[in-house]
Parts: sequence; C-alpha cells; structure tokens
Amino acid sequence: MAINPYDKGSVVRISATFKDVNGNPVDPGTIVFTVRKPDGPLVTLTVVKDATGTYHADLSLDEAGSYSYRCASTPPGQGSSEGELFARDSDVF
Repeated sequence: MAINPYDKGSVVRISATFKDVNGNPVDPGTIVFTVRKPDGPLVTLTVVKDATGTYHADLSLDEAGSYSYRCASTPPGQGSSEGELFARDSDVF
C-alpha cells in the first residue's frame, strides 16, 4: 500500500463513520482517536461530531516521519480502523 506524503506542518483530518448492523448511521458510546507520532509517543486526539455516526479528529504533523493512527469505538456501532501517513521535511528550509 502506497502512503501519500504530507508536508511537515500540515493538519490532516482523520474521519470515521459508524453504522449499525442494518447500515444506518449510529452514534457509538465512546470514540477514541489515537496516534503514534514518529518519535514514539501515543497521543489521543480531540473527537468532533459532524453528524449522526460521522466524526473526525485533526492531526497536526509537527514532526517529519511516519504516523500510525487508530480509531476505536464502543457499542452501539462498535468498530475500529487503523491507518498510516507520512510527513516529509521541507525541501526549502
């Protein structure tokens, strides 16, 4: 899987949608967006509700390197998803 690079200093929006077993949007009990930064520490992001079942968190790419993230929720709409992104250093500075 190819990882699209972002520039260091960018803000990336991570989104998640939750549905019940019938495919209808549902608000989970708890939602947690967790990120592992390039230098190793885990960071929990602030979750924002956009609509029923639709949420996001904004991640500031303050370091160059690979970021791994996970979104997890509790019932109803229990689920989890993981991904990775890369922040590159500037060619100018």
